[in-house]
Amino acid sequence: MVEAGGSEGAPRVLALYLPRFHQVLENDAWYGQGFSEWNLVAGAKPQYPGHRQPHLPGELGFYDQRVTQTRHAQARLARQHGISGFLYLHYWFHGHELFEGPLREVLASGSPHFPFAVCWANESWKRVRQASAGDVLLEHSYDEDDDVAHILSLIAYFKDPRYIRVHGRPLLVVSSPHLFPEPSRTVERWQAECLRAGVEPPWLVMFEDDARGDDPAKVGFDATIAILPHPPSSEAPATVVTYGEMVSEALGRATPSWTQYPSVAPAWDDTPNHAEGGASVWKDSTPERYGQWLATALDRQQKAEGANGIVVVNAWNDWANGACLEPDAVRGRAYLHATKEVVERRTGMTADGPLDGPDVASSNSTVEDLYAELSTRYRELQATTSGLLSYSDRRLRAVRDTFAEELAESREESRRLAGIVAPLEGMLALQAERMAELERLLASRPPLPAVVRSSGTTGVAADGPTAVHARTRYFELLKACLTRMLFMNDEPGRDPYELAKQRDIRMIGKDWPEDAETMIGMLRLDCIQECVETVLRDDIPGDFLEAGVWRGGATIFMKGMLAAYGVHDRRVWVADSFRGLPVPDEVHFPQDVPIDQSIFEELAVSQEQVRANFARYDLLDDQVLFLEGWFKDTLPTAPVDALAVLRLDGDYYESTIQILESLYHKVSPGGFVIVDDYGCIDACRQAVTDFRAANGIDDPIVPVDWTGVYWRRSGA
Repeated sequence: MVEAGGSEGAPRVLALYLPRFHQVLENDAWYGQGFSEWNLVAGAKPQYPGHRQPHLPGELGFYDQRVTQTRHAQARLARQHGISGFLYLHYWFHGHELFEGPLREVLASGSPHFPFAVCWANESWKRVRQASAGDVLLEHSYDEDDDVAHILSLIAYFKDPRYIRVHGRPLLVVSSPHLFPEPSRTVERWQAECLRAGVEPPWLVMFEDDARGDDPAKVGFDATIAILPHPPSSEAPATVVTYGEMVSEALGRATPSWTQYPSVAPAWDDTPNHAEGGASVWKDSTPERYGQWLATALDRQQKAEGANGIVVVNAWNDWANGACLEPDAVRGRAYLHATKEVVERRTGMTADGPLDGPDVASSNSTVEDLYAELSTRYRELQATTSGLLSYSDRRLRAVRDTFAEELAESREESRRLAGIVAPLEGMLALQAERMAELERLLASRPPLPAVVRSSGTTGVAADGPTAVHARTRYFELLKACLTRMLFMNDEPGRDPYELAKQRDIRMIGKDWPEDAETMIGMLRLDCIQECVETVLRDDIPGDFLEAGVWRGGATIFMKGMLAAYGVHDRRVWVADSFRGLPVPDEVHFPQDVPIDQSIFEELAVSQEQVRANFARYDLLDDQVLFLEGWFKDTLPTAPVDALAVLRLDGDYYESTIQILESLYHKVSPGGFVIVDDYGCIDACRQAVTDFRAANGIDDPIVPVDWTGVYWRRSGA
């Protein structure tokens, strides 16, 4: 027999095991041919942005528990990762059993050689998904004859050498003994039948009804299992709490006077059982947080019960409630690894013993039995060895291929560098000559308002060729200064190839420059130039506004263009918190949490510094207006009448949607909307998509570079 505690005096970890992942006739009748709990799991839908559903299995796949190899694989994984045994959920309805096949096969076949016990789920069986009182499919009824028949059916399991025992008695867990008409009388009948069969009466454990619990002795039981905490229900699609809150609630309960076994859960998300809403979700579960909870539970059981202690993990495979130790498609074996690490560290027991061990071997085994067992072990060893050799061969081939690819890339890089180095000096000399020419041009023809307003018109007058040429050179020089690309040619000692590479990166705005006024790069500045010149040419009314300005480079360029064109009746709005980005609102905008940029101090640039940057280019005057504060506070009431160019650089979903909702209706027909982070930040792109869909906007989105886009507003 298998005792619950170990010889080392350490408590054991038992995992609830659900045998419901296979086809049964009852489900065929209730839900349709071939239905199993996998249908619920695979069909789950996210209930809020960022909600990870469906939660799908990993290496074991959508298994069928009637298959012997499946049960062996599960038992092997459990033993290798510190689980001491399974608590099989058992469904008995007055002689009618449900999902009984896997456990009966375990008993009849004698395999896998892995400890187990029975947990009777004695609640009525209800239809899944928003069950109500009218959805009862199998209802419990209790009487003396059923008590006897039930315990007699369990005695066969109690006699199995793999069955888990506590204090020498077979462990039997009952979920809700308070549903018995006379719990003490039922216990007496069970004890009498066990003694009559020559079996020790079971060690009876009940699940507590609530966080307060109740003394199990009142109903003839020996111990309880602490109930998992659950958040209060609501009418929302999902009630979302943090995993840490649930752990704190569980560990903060008072210790009762009776024997109590703690329960822990790797996670909880019962969305598959609540397609119509009302799910409970513990967010932010991680293997590390689960491991800390398990470690604390083991420590407390060690002190309270020693070798007879038990910690119950809910569960091994409760996929429909999101409580699974089994490998999943995202984290793999991470929760199993956490279990193994805690068990070995806290108990000193090695968690990777063989699946078939001498503790469960029969001393009366026949030669045929021993041969069969030896043959099984030989096949397993052969499979393991073959797998190892195949893996080693694959790894060697992969390493060889990787080295070959790297060698080919190195050779190609060497050839490319050889082709660059030769003309590089000539390129640098040519660039220096061009800069000298630009300086001479600016010295002889200083930038003047190149476009003169016609009397009585709001449009832009035609230019002569000299004015156009000078203005074009001014714009190029201004962009080169704002990005600091102008000064990337005269850095002595700099590797020419690295310099060229850095120029390419700066051109498309893929770095955070130390001293430049903008990080958006030349291509996105070109986009601003094109949009501004278009609205001036087409006489589109409105000001220019950027929301999220960093050091002000984009707005400085806008103001420089107005100055070059001699336009004085348009304003440039500079909207920013000037304190960096806010901490994401994880309740209303959880999609922003993974891209939290509030931690980057370099993004916080004061209004005083931005003003100084405008002044550096002699572009700070009363046409430049500042809107300081969080977008939600400043933009809805911003004193802006109309906009010809609106540029968004808010990064977050929250910031992007607030800018659009507050200002888009002020963009004049024919005006432009430019979005900086559309291509590189999913949350920003989703906000734009949601806003455009909600407002019926189908103007084509035009890409600028790897992340920037714009569209021109149509309509009246």
